[in-house]
Amino acid sequence: QIHAFREQVKLAIELEKPLFLHEREAHGDLLKVLDEVKKDYDEELPLPPIVIHCFTGLKEEALEYIQRGYYIGFTGTICKKERGAPLRE
Repeated sequence: QIHAFREQVKLAIELEKPLFLHEREAHGDLLKVLDEVKKDYDEELPLPPIVIHCFTGLKEEALEYIQRGYYIGFTGTICKKERGAPLRE
């Protein structure tokens, strides 16, 4: 899965297409792949716009994505009283 993801990121860079990423309990792995691919391309080509859609992670993870300039989309879970409470924080 990581190999396929890495290749998709490269393709998005080369075609200048945005990435819509569905990350579930793989925050560190996702960032590692993006950082590795970005390093491979150096300054030649930047990462495209990135949307982390259906986000259900931790506040710290969201803040790191935002710091990097990524966009975040929230799942409908955010509207559920108890399950969505951590996302609303």
